[in-house]
Amino acid sequence: MVDVINNKSCLWCLKKEPDVTFIKKAHTIPKSLGGQNYNKNVCDDCMKIETVKMLNIQ
Repeated sequence: MVDVINNKSCLWCLKKEPDVTFIKKAHTIPKSLGGQNYNKNVCDDCMKIETVKMLNIQ
């Protein structure tokens, strides 16, 4: 995983705390498709973008 000293760095956008937050859990394989593992190093902003893309929300 990508941990930089005490600052996490997002795997997708490379932004670090405190510029982004890491509250939500990003599932590598969506839970709706049976995924169980999650990635702690995807920021909430990227998680929101990917969720919108997956659900095709306009």
